[in-house]
Amino acid sequence: MKRKDRPKRFSFLKQPHDAIFSWLMSREKIAGEFLKTTLPESLQSGLDLSRVKIESTDLRDGGLNRRSADVLLKTKVKGKNIYVLLMVEHKSHKDISTPWQIFDYLHSKYNRMKKQIKRRGGKPSLIIPVVVYHGEQEWDVPTRFADLLDIPPGFERFAMNFEYLLADMNKLSDSEIRGGLETVLCARLLKSHNSEDTINSWRKSIEEHEGDLRKLSDYERIDELAPYILYSLSTTEVSQEEIETIIDTSLEKGGSRFMTTLQKICRREFRKGKKEGISKGKIEGKIEGKIEGKIEGKIEGKIEALSELLESKFGSEGTQFESRIKMIEDEKTVDSLLKFLLNARNSGEFEAFLNKF
Repeated sequence: MKRKDRPKRFSFLKQPHDAIFSWLMSREKIAGEFLKTTLPESLQSGLDLSRVKIESTDLRDGGLNRRSADVLLKTKVKGKNIYVLLMVEHKSHKDISTPWQIFDYLHSKYNRMKKQIKRRGGKPSLIIPVVVYHGEQEWDVPTRFADLLDIPPGFERFAMNFEYLLADMNKLSDSEIRGGLETVLCARLLKSHNSEDTINSWRKSIEEHEGDLRKLSDYERIDELAPYILYSLSTTEVSQEEIETIIDTSLEKGGSRFMTTLQKICRREFRKGKKEGISKGKIEGKIEGKIEGKIEGKIEGKIEALSELLESKFGSEGTQFESRIKMIEDEKTVDSLLKFLLNARNSGEFEAFLNKF
């Protein structure tokens, strides 16, 4: 996947389940793949999942606070717009308030649509609510809103009613999980409740998509896998070494460069989380030996200058090196790159020099 299509780098958040799902669903192609995994076949047949667009779920003007993992997707059915609202429930237990959250969202969204059709005419589009659940308890919260109400016999027709679909990740079989590596890996990790399940999820996903991974460079491979590695470290007792071994064994690599790059990403993301005031907790204990050291402000300033000079000299071609140079920790290396850049005739010459480090 091209860098320009990627969202901002995943970082440790207070709610890693929300974070990993938001990362996954921030790209339209992968969002479409996830719908193919979670929606029933009868519904998929009518939806154009090859043309999924991500819509804003920010409805604060209606008094509703957006949850980080709520995703609103727009697609079409027979030429008409239709929305799919995905709400992730990552609690270890069922939540009776979920249907009420859906009710609040639908009310706010349709109220906004009402204002729009006053200007343009027409009718509001349909919204299909889907609850993505991966807790350990059985989900037995009613899927019909009317079932939550105390309705006297004979008055059922006056009750407000809608239904939501339940996508229970725990009940998905391997054959039902479809899509690229990220979609498959994320779906399996969401249904993993212990270290053994997590390791098996990694092993199966890497083996199934080994061919795709071989086509990527080390840096592209890390860009693809780092969010899910960090998620696994923060939610289970699995070790970083166990995941590295699976990846390197499958790819038949020595692993030194891959592992070194991974260590730098973990270090950078962990430092970012610390700045945000996030408690280190067990994450520090797991990867403590892998995230030693600290990049001095002086080096960071030089790296920033190098990035700006690359873009100034080579335009968009110069931005392709940004992720790699940000991983450099040796000041002498940065100095060498700055010196070489002054006389480099094109981005190809600079890349050849960069590959020496």
